[in-house]
Amino acid sequence: MASSAPDAILILVHGGALSGRMYKDMAPLLSARGYEVICPDLPGHGERAAQTGPFTFLKSTALLKTIAEEIKHKSASEKTERPVVLVGVSLGGQAVLHFLTTYPNLVDAAVVSGVSLHPPSDDASWEMPHMPSPDDMGWMEIIMGDVERMGMEAASAVQAESFGFSLQLDESRGKIPPVLVVVGEHDVAMARRDFAELFRALVARNASCEKVILENAWHNHPIDVPGMFSDIAHNWLTKFM
Repeated sequence: MASSAPDAILILVHGGALSGRMYKDMAPLLSARGYEVICPDLPGHGERAAQTGPFTFLKSTALLKTIAEEIKHKSASEKTERPVVLVGVSLGGQAVLHFLTTYPNLVDAAVVSGVSLHPPSDDASWEMPHMPSPDDMGWMEIIMGDVERMGMEAASAVQAESFGFSLQLDESRGKIPPVLVVVGEHDVAMARRDFAELFRALVARNASCEKVILENAWHNHPIDVPGMFSDIAHNWLTKFM
């Protein structure tokens, strides 16, 4: 790629039942490095909770395709080459991977974190992700507000969609872009269980894929360790841009 990392556009994809506000601490750190940062609400979430109906990965892929194509069109009209990078955590990471299975040529790199590939099992049952400190009422208000806006019925449907996710890499659609696979040292059991399997599947389609375990990190990295997560993403992306 011809562009330097600060010229890249990062699309940050939030976790289930949350919204783009998940990145309120991390987005400014990336912007300060020179990235243009976009934090959309997924279908059925946040400001789109009442507009798009229940969340599905087909809907999230359609949304991300629209955003990526708009960026590419604008770059072409301005005669600039701006790499597009997807960053997704938890359900957002699944949404990024679903997008890559269909439109691998629309983005230049991706970072996925805390992703599970299979439903809960005896050795990795579902668990509530580590929550922010009770002293951080700003975060708790945001999280509870996003869940309330969505509604518990819709949140349960999102969980069911996430549990039904599977990675289907179609070789006929071409090579996937480089992907950094991340998991927290204390991540949820399902993400830790599937971390190695996910990396093996991705690196088989692109040898430039890499993996990293974030020390002392939990599941919601943009909330728990925004500085560490942004540093890891930035340092990896500079290898390609």
